[in-house]
Formats: sequence, structure tokens, C-alpha cells
Amino acid sequence: MYKTLTASASVVVLALAVLLPATAAQADTSDPGNSSEEVSVAKQAELDALRAIAGTPVEYSSESAERTSQSMTTSAGAQLDPFVCTLYPSEVHLRKSGGYGTAGAKPYTTCTAGTPSRITHRSTLFMVEWAGLSYVNLKEGPTQTGANTRSMTLTSFAWACKNSNNSKFMQTTDGTSIQQGTTYYSSVSTPVTDNLACGK
Repeated sequence: MYKTLTASASVVVLALAVLLPATAAQADTSDPGNSSEEVSVAKQAELDALRAIAGTPVEYSSESAERTSQSMTTSAGAQLDPFVCTLYPSEVHLRKSGGYGTAGAKPYTTCTAGTPSRITHRSTLFMVEWAGLSYVNLKEGPTQTGANTRSMTLTSFAWACKNSNNSKFMQTTDGTSIQQGTTYYSSVSTPVTDNLACGK
């Protein structure tokens, strides 16, 4: 009798050993891009800081840039290019291009001095829940790139609504501007929207 129970237990253990890896393998095949996830504590602190300047355009800057050179002049007396570019956050809205069934903002960069060799935009769209205490990452990227231009607008970024439930959104955008080999950076955030008929 004891031997029979031991043998049965061995069969159960063996079956679990076979089934568990198969289950784990199935879980690993799921596409993480299809699921919404709450952000980490560190990311939430970063978003809270951006919300403090939500809706405000931010000029591109670089810690390594020689900012004092902006006031220098050439030997001919012409003022050196100060490389002034600004990133504007725009506002999240239901997109006409998506039949009002998608949500997103159209951030843009304009330069009033200098022509960057490259400008990039990378946006992330968040759903804001629990009166701003929780951010859910809905969509990130891809990166938009423009070459030898003084202005660029991100027009292709949008998230498809899953239903018409009222929701609040916020979109952040990181930008870079390269001028004569120096990279300048800017980060902006849209204001948190009023309720939009776009749920997850």
C-alpha cells in the first residue's frame, strides 16, 4: 500500500513538472504591448513633476552647451547662432483622423534661431485615474525624426479607444535637437484632460 501511494505521488509530481513549464511558456508568449500597466513609483514622481509645468512650452537646453557663447560675435561682427528651439506639448484630444475613436496630442518643435541637423520627438500617453494618484501607461513611441528643419509636429501618435467610457489623459513628450554636434533636450507634458469618451 505504501509503495502504491509513493508511486502515485511520483506520478503527480512528474505531471506538475511537465505542466508548469508549459504554462509558463504560454504566459511568456503574451504581447506586453497589448496590456495597460500602472507606472513605477519613480516614474510617477517624474510625471508629478511634469504636471507642475503641464501645458508649458520648454526650451531645449544642454548642460554641456556653452550657453555664454550665445552673446559672442564673430570677427566680422555677426552674432553667433544661439540655437533657440522650443518644444510645445499641445493637448490630448479625440483625433479627427481616427474618426474620433482615437486619443492623442500633437506636440511640436519650432526654432527661432539655428537649423538643427536633427529633431526627435518621443511621446507616451497615460490614462490618469484616482484623481491623479495613478497613471496607466497606454502607449509609448515610436520616435519621430526630422532632418535639417526648423519645425516639426508629431501627427501620427494616437491610441485607439476600447470603449466610450469617460477617461482623463496626459501625454508627455521627450525631444532632442542636434545643433553643430551638440544635443539639446526638452521634456513637456500636456495638461490632464477633462473627461473624454475614450476608455480602456
